[in-house]
Amino acid sequence: MDKLELIDAFKKLNIPKSTYSIDYVNNETLCLIMENGKWIIFYSEKGGRTDPEYFDDEESACKAFLYEVQDMLNHL
Repeated sequence: MDKLELIDAFKKLNIPKSTYSIDYVNNETLCLIMENGKWIIFYSEKGGRTDPEYFDDEESACKAFLYEVQDMLNHL
């Protein structure tokens, strides 16, 4: 799975765009970015990064991000 497939999956699952950010940091969202050669997933809040997870490849990061976003929404 790559970023485009991930975005497609979010559309099919009707995941609100306001809950996640891909390729940029947006406040109070779960973010997926590439930084210094690593893929990073974290929750952005007040300029801080909560619980960052680091991945070496896009596929692993995208799969984990899909799971994390779904899990977050299931606990709202």
